[in-house]
Amino acid sequence: MIKKTKYIQDTKKLLGQLPTVEAPLPEYLFIATDNARCGKADVYIKEGDHVNLCQVIGMAILAAMKNSKKDKEAAAKRAAAYAAAQKAREAALAAPIAAKTEGGAH
Repeated sequence: MIKKTKYIQDTKKLLGQLPTVEAPLPEYLFIATDNARCGKADVYIKEGDHVNLCQVIGMAILAAMKNSKKDKEAAAKRAAAYAAAQKAREAALAAPIAAKTEGGAH
């Protein structure tokens, strides 16, 4: 039988006393590119590429085989727009770095 109580123990003090342990980084990172609801995603990165936080690494283009040709074309256009935006962002980030290195030390 479950014991009834009006007092619920506060564990904040206990949690504050426990040491903080950092989890080690995994050797591999697995990102699923398909599932039961969506079609296979196009991946914009290759193995070994450096990936920044919040960077788009892929996009599901074909949601399902039931989609019309018009829907598939619209999804492909969206994917191309995302890829172009990502390349423009990367070029904008690389431009200040290239300008600094071209100037050299005087």
